[in-house]
Amino acid sequence: MIKDATLRADKRSEKIITDAKEKADGMLRRAQNEIELEKKKASDDIKHEIADVSTLLAEKMLEREINSDDQRKFIDSFIEGIGDGDGSDK
Repeated sequence: MIKDATLRADKRSEKIITDAKEKADGMLRRAQNEIELEKKKASDDIKHEIADVSTLLAEKMLEREINSDDQRKFIDSFIEGIGDGDGSDK
């Protein structure tokens, strides 16, 4: 009886340990996935921020290098170019 009880206790102990290891492994995998997602999100945020700053810098540089008449002509030309596009390559 004692031997059977000991065997059952050992099996139960092994099962508890195995279950705990599986649960810990699952938690670790989920944490690693969350870390990767956060890293990607941070990278995307940085890229957007860089693009915004680059755009602002380009605008400031253009303001200094061309006068308002040149800027207006450039914008009008750009808008006309958008309106003329029919989607085909010429």
